[in-house]
This record gives sequence, structure tokens and C-alpha cells, in this order.
Amino acid sequence: MKCVLTQPKLPSLYQKPKEPPLNLAILAAVLEKDGFTVKCLDMEARPAGDFIETLKEFRPHILGLSATTMGVLSVSRMARAAKDLIPGLKTIVGGYGISCDPDYVMGLGAFDYGVIGEGEETLSELCNKIRDGKSVEDVKGVVWQDGDRIIRNEARKPIQDLDALPRPNFDHFKVHEYGKSLPIFTTRGCPYHCLYCVVNKVGVRGSRAKSARAVVDEMEYYLDRYNIRVFSVVDDNFSVNKKRAHAICDDILNRDLKVRFLLGQGIRADNIDKPLFQKMRQAGCPIVAMGVETTNPRTMEALRRGISLERIAESIEDAKSAGLIVKTFNLIGGPHETFQDIMRTIEFNDRMNVDIPGYGVYQPLPGSDLLEWVKSDPDARMNPRYDPYKWSNPEGTIGPEDIPFETVYFRFEERYKAYRTCLSSINRHLVKGFADRHLGRIARLFYPLLLNKPSLFLARKLYLKALRGKIEPWD
Repeated sequence: MKCVLTQPKLPSLYQKPKEPPLNLAILAAVLEKDGFTVKCLDMEARPAGDFIETLKEFRPHILGLSATTMGVLSVSRMARAAKDLIPGLKTIVGGYGISCDPDYVMGLGAFDYGVIGEGEETLSELCNKIRDGKSVEDVKGVVWQDGDRIIRNEARKPIQDLDALPRPNFDHFKVHEYGKSLPIFTTRGCPYHCLYCVVNKVGVRGSRAKSARAVVDEMEYYLDRYNIRVFSVVDDNFSVNKKRAHAICDDILNRDLKVRFLLGQGIRADNIDKPLFQKMRQAGCPIVAMGVETTNPRTMEALRRGISLERIAESIEDAKSAGLIVKTFNLIGGPHETFQDIMRTIEFNDRMNVDIPGYGVYQPLPGSDLLEWVKSDPDARMNPRYDPYKWSNPEGTIGPEDIPFETVYFRFEERYKAYRTCLSSINRHLVKGFADRHLGRIARLFYPLLLNKPSLFLARKLYLKALRGKIEPWD
């Protein structure tokens, strides 16, 4: 039986992705192990017409589509087009979109089945049931329709032995037509419960990890097979177990692999210390990202972050002293936050000499506690134009009308002004950091040329449209 697994094309800051999709690569490996013939389509990297042309030529029996909340409507259109083309085709949707809001997504009428949470075991069992012509009512982790009824089966427990999963099969992609790196995961889950996060909708609270040996074996395999030496770690918290993180670094050093691994997805600043930063740098990690989110203590508490700004500052200093490039995540307009608080957050990132300060607006996504806060707090008001399934920011710029919610102490216009100020800060830090690393002491001579507004705007456009994946901030 033949299956097509698809990543949709979504509005994006970037001209094309810099890495092939990890989710499709691992699901393909799972289904191939079960004897299915699989084809993967990364529509982020392919012409729009390839989707229908591939379906016409390959004639799959099953179409799997992956979607975040903002990709749900796109994949629903793709599923309908595929069903019109191939009678009897079974469509399956997975990802955060269906996991966070299954009733809405299944109510679109485009999908036969939805996979809730982690997909490997559920998709395997579901596809085998379809192949054998058997009922899916006992497949854990599946939502499906029986006439007008949407039926949600019993939840599936998260996969505990991550080492037992097959290695992702990137042979389905022309890896060298992306960028210089491949994505890997070493842990899943998160033991924390931040107000804005929906990561535990794809599992349960807590963290599970691959063994250090399995992680480094995977790096070595990709190095041998694809001659790729750079790996983006997509974990939500790589260092939640510091002993294991040390073991990964030690194994890389013992094997003398000469690889680089990027921790740009983020780690908890209170789950790491100076010796681990030093070990990671020695083992080939050039960059680490940490969540700051806010400098307002009341906002930090309302976000349920469970960490202090002082502890975050300490970790930033330790990472910088170890020679790491530091990226931070910062959000605009949380509970109790004002315009002046955002200015203080910018000042904090400047004072800490953060290399890449990232800023974004809060998204009250379906299934998040943040959405419930916006609905229930008397000081908050949702933007009537906001639709989480249609929201996009393809050019990296938004207007006041695009901001999801406001508060009586931080109105839409002020949020927009804060966002624009933050965007200028990002551009300045990126260009300055790149110049400092490549020009050394003479970089200051070029600041007037490089750090003026037109040059920063041009540099941003050039990176997003042409250089991403070829030249990175950590090069």
C-alpha cells in the first residue's frame, strides 16, 4: 500500500526552509518499517503544482498531512483536492492543529482521521488497520468521524523508549538543496507549564530523552551518509538532564566527530550551569537560546515561568563567558505588561550583550491557557479580527490590526509601536554581531555604514530572501 506524507506551504518570513522536515522523515521510516511504500512531499521547498502531479503519478491509498494551527486550513484544501482526484483515498491529519482543537479540525470535513499527540505509534497502527480493512475504533490516539459524529478514541500514552524509534529517513529529501544542517531531536516533552505554551498537547507533562549514545550515533550516521556536520537540536529542553547533556558532549569529543550542534530552539536558563556551557562549546555547540519573555516580575509570575530574571541573567553571562552566541526569546504584551516594560526588556538584552534577541507577539492559540486568560480577564480584549487559523506574518511586519489581543494598560497602537521598536533591535543586533565576529576589532569602523536604518533593512531582506541556510548568524 502506498502513502504520501506532506508538509504544506505556509506564509513565511523565509524564501524556503533551511532544513528538511524531521516529522515527515521519522514517520516515513516508521511506515517503511511496516512495509508501506512512502513518498514525502515538502511543499515548503517544492513548486505548488508538485502536489497534484505527484498524486496523479503515485496514486497513493493514504495521504498524511502535517499542520500547525496556522496550517490547518491549507491542508484541508489539499485534502479535498486529493479526494476529488483519487476516489477512496484516506486522509489523515496530524500535528499541533488537530491535537489542540480536534473538534474544529475534524469539523472541516476534509479528513477521515486525525492523530492526536505523538504520531509514530498511532500512525503505524492506524495505517495497518486501513490496509487490513479493519475498524479503527480501538486505535488509541485517533479522532475520526462516523457519519455526523466526531469520535475521539482513548488517548495514547507517550512513547517512553525514544531509542527504539527508527532513525528518520532523510533520503526522501534532497538534503543539500536546503541548507547546511539537519534537524534532530534528543528529548520530548516539557515538565513546565507556561501560560502560553501548548507543547504538552502533543504528549503529557514531563520529559523523555534518548540516550547519549543514540544521539551521537545519529549524528555520526548522518555525517557518514550525507556529509553533513551541523545539527539543529529541536528539543524544548535539551539540558533538562544535565548529566545526559554532559554525556552527549563527552561522546562527541571521544569520537572526535568535528560536528556542530545548534541549541537555537531554547533551553531553560535554570537547567544549565557554567561547566555545561563550557563543555557544550568544547563539543561544537556555537549557539544557545534561552527564554527571557519579560522583565516584569508580575508578568513572569502570571506566565508561570517559575524562574527569576536574575537567574536568566546569570545563565546569559555564563554562556557568553564560555564563548557561545546567545539568542533570547522575548514576548510583547503579557499580563500586567506595559509599553515601558517592553522598552526595559530591550534594554535588558542590550545590557546583557545578547547576540540575537528575538521578539514576538503572544498567540492565544486554541488549547492554550493564554486563550482562557484573554477570555476571562476583565482587562483583556481579543481582537475581533483575530483568527488563529488564518493569522500570518509573511514579511516579518504586522500592523495594529494584526495583533491578537490588547489590555486596558497596553493598547493595540502601543503594542504595534513596541513591535516595530523590537524589530529594529533585532536587525541591529544581528548585523552588529556578524560584523564583530568576522571583522574583529576593525568592525567599529564600519558601524556607521552597517548600522543605519536603510542598511539594516537591506541586510534583513537579503538574509530572509537569499542567504538563510547559506550564511547564518553563528557562522
